[in-house]
Amino acid sequence: MNQDVGSPSDKPRGPSWQTWADATRPADHPPPAGFNKWDERVRDRQNIAAAIVVVLVGLTTWYVLDQLHTSSRILACMEAGHRNCVPLDLGRPAGR
Repeated sequence: MNQDVGSPSDKPRGPSWQTWADATRPADHPPPAGFNKWDERVRDRQNIAAAIVVVLVGLTTWYVLDQLHTSSRILACMEAGHRNCVPLDLGRPAGR
């Protein structure tokens, strides 16, 4: 099987944001200053936003599970026939 030089299968594959002209740039012609700096900043912002979303989802999940645990404990106490299922917190002064 004889393939022509420069056939599509011989093309180097780079990241999706890299164009064909950038992939074939000779070594003696480096990319201009600041090349792909904008892409890196956008990626950094996306990573920070994703981390914030993950933390918020985690905190929300913890809060919901804590509330479910509290309500199930109170419900179990009431089903058992107890009258003092939610004791008053006398350690704190009442706000008026």
